[in-house]
Amino acid sequence: ILCYKLVINKRNNCRTNDIKRELRRHLPKLTIETDISDGDVVFRTNQQRNDQFIQALHHLEVMQKENRTKNYGVQNSTMDDAF
Repeated sequence: ILCYKLVINKRNNCRTNDIKRELRRHLPKLTIETDISDGDVVFRTNQQRNDQFIQALHHLEVMQKENRTKNYGVQNSTMDDAF
């Protein structure tokens, strides 16, 4: 089981729901943990396979090249976060 947090710094022209919808194609169990208007959004992923997670990271790279997001980071979740 892989448990991670994706921290995404979104641009003003990119809505959280759009990011969530697109990433859920790869990470169906993705949930929003924190959403700051015109700033960072933190998603949590639980119980995802490696290939799905890698596909989601590739999609984030595309979103960054399209100037929809500024940058992103990945954090390990603690076991308390996962349950």
